[in-house]
Amino acid sequence: MITTEFKTFKVEVKNAQAWVTFDYEPVNIQGIPMLDDLNNLAEQLENDRSIKVVVFQSAHPEIFVAHADLVC
Repeated sequence: MITTEFKTFKVEVKNAQAWVTFDYEPVNIQGIPMLDDLNNLAEQLENDRSIKVVVFQSAHPEIFVAHADLVC
């Protein structure tokens, strides 16, 4: 069971599928916050054998995930 609220995406679980919708303004930048969220999600999915499929999508029709911005 996914129990965390994420900053950079939303997760909806239905029929053994986890639908991950990136929605991180302004353009779904893949930075430290998104990587932290993805790591947290992966840890939860690893412990949840009821989820069989993970689907990634974007809330923004023109953009999936933008460039990596990993400068600290």
